[in-house]
Amino acid sequence: MYFSRKQYCLAIGLIVGLASCGSGTSYSTATTTADTTCSSYASTSLSAIVAGDIVSMSAAPFDRYINFNGLSLFVMPNNTDAFLINVTKTYRDMLGGDLGYTSSCVDTLKTKFTAKKIAQRIWITTQPASFPGLDSAGYEGQDLIQEGISGQINEVVEHLLHTITVLGLSEVFPNKWDYTDTNSELYLSMQQAIDGGFYDTSSYASLLSDTANHQKVIQQEFAYAAILTAWGLKAQVWPSSGSEWTLTTTSDVRVNLPLFWTLYENTIKGFLVAPVYSDLQARFP
Repeated sequence: MYFSRKQYCLAIGLIVGLASCGSGTSYSTATTTADTTCSSYASTSLSAIVAGDIVSMSAAPFDRYINFNGLSLFVMPNNTDAFLINVTKTYRDMLGGDLGYTSSCVDTLKTKFTAKKIAQRIWITTQPASFPGLDSAGYEGQDLIQEGISGQINEVVEHLLHTITVLGLSEVFPNKWDYTDTNSELYLSMQQAIDGGFYDTSSYASLLSDTANHQKVIQQEFAYAAILTAWGLKAQVWPSSGSEWTLTTTSDVRVNLPLFWTLYENTIKGFLVAPVYSDLQARFP
């Protein structure tokens, strides 16, 4: 049996003690900023990524970066230029790639990323414990990508999507993708996946002492799994998800997670694009 968004909102409200559906949150205040309405227009090209796009700089612990469509991707001295270029190409693919983009929300994302100075941080050998250079320059980052590991495709796609969803979609669609509101469409979609037995959050139990961080992380991980599966890439990119995520195909998401499918169609479809798996294999063998 499936519940509508309103039914889920009311049910979860009773569980967490909300006064009424849409009236508040369990750990923050809902935003009053309107969601962006995406407009469609003729395809707009995206510039190719080349070695000349790499800029040398000093922002400890990073020494080079590429800025593409609002996102600054930083690497450390022992990262390779080729990896930086290939990660940037994958971000470009998610916005439309060689076919360009047709959604005005790509422009909105670029504006939001530029204004907030969003960084995608990349490392290879020793994960840095702090980012003094980026912090002093006012950059904000969500997750890191490691170069040279097993499961490289999953590492890149997952952590790019963490950056895009947590720091991007939450700005483009501050109500539907509000990570702090237990009435948001994102949260209710995740709860439907948990209640249906498709998403197991037990591996994140160690974060329960920090409610806000726990809620952000489990929604971040849900968004990655759900988007990857809706894109039809889950079986290739993340075949070993185990009990954490049990859906495999686009049809699985559409049939079993109607709340997320509605969210996907209203905010992601036509805006973000699935990378071609053979391209990912060529970049990250």
